[in-house]
Amino acid sequence: ADLAIDPGFGTGGLAGVNFAASVDSARAVAVQADGRLVLVGLSRQVLGGTVYSYVGVARLLANGTPDPDFGTAGQVSLLPGGTPAEPLNGGDGRAVLVQPDQKILVAGAWSPGGGAPGQIFVLRLDTDEDEAWFPWKNPDEHLARLIQPMGVSLGELKARGAMAFGGRPTI
Repeated sequence: ADLAIDPGFGTGGLAGVNFAASVDSARAVAVQADGRLVLVGLSRQVLGGTVYSYVGVARLLANGTPDPDFGTAGQVSLLPGGTPAEPLNGGDGRAVLVQPDQKILVAGAWSPGGGAPGQIFVLRLDTDEDEAWFPWKNPDEHLARLIQPMGVSLGELKARGAMAFGGRPTI
């Protein structure tokens, strides 16, 4: 069979995502039940004059255009462990999975810099909830709600130098 680029997808068959005019790299893609695409990766962005590595999450409509109902213009940038101690450190989204209930799981690596050990994370995005719930609006509040049933305080978790994002997956 002949292979051809689909001219109806994106612009001439190519859909691009640019986070803050920075260096971006897609690491994984998943397809939601309605055909929307979720991409995760790394985005180098400036915060307070310093360049950090953000976890970039983008969602495109089935035709390759940014999904206006996801984040800001189809994009979300996250520093899952807070602001790193050194430039170029931060997060890197490396895997994405769409659960049967269409919630989005993002997994990756986090490097705080300053000699601290790197960590892995998993984050669940519930795109059907009210926008105030989204972890990128207030990650500490979100994390505190997630770990409360485990009997661990957010302060205790941070004091241990650990971080975890997650939820209750549907299998």
